[in-house]
Amino acid sequence: MTEIQAALGLSQLQRLDAFAVRRNELAERYKLALAGLPLRWQEIIPGNRSTYHLFTIRLDTARHTPPRAEVFAALRKAEIGVNLHYMPVHLQPHYRHLGFAPGYCPEAERHGAQAITLPLFPTMPEDNQARVVEALSTALA
Repeated sequence: MTEIQAALGLSQLQRLDAFAVRRNELAERYKLALAGLPLRWQEIIPGNRSTYHLFTIRLDTARHTPPRAEVFAALRKAEIGVNLHYMPVHLQPHYRHLGFAPGYCPEAERHGAQAITLPLFPTMPEDNQARVVEALSTALA
C-alpha cells in the first residue's frame, strides 16, 4: 500500500460510522418501499448490525417473477446500476476442476440464479433510490 492509499484509508475510517448509519437508513428505505413485491432481501439477526456493503434482493420465483435476466435487463435499460453478486464458489472454474459440479450446493445455486444487487452507497440521494424502486416495480409487473 502506498502512503497516499494509507492516507485515503485513514480518512475513510474516520467516516466509517457515518457511512454505516447512512447505508442502514437506505436499506430500511428499500425494505419499506419494496415490501409487497415478489422478492426478499437479507435478514439481519436481531442484536446484529450490517453495514450493507451490498443490498441484494432475491426474486421470489415461487410468486412467478419474470426471469432474473429480464428484470436485470429492464433495470439496466432504465439506467439503474444493478449488478450480480456472486456466482456460487463451487461453480467457479478452479473448483469445477476439483470435481465440484452443479447440484453440490443447491441453495447457493438458487441464490446465484435469483439475486440482483441494487445500488446502495452512502451519498445516494433518496430520489435516486426512489427511481430504483420505481424501475424495479415496473420490471416485476
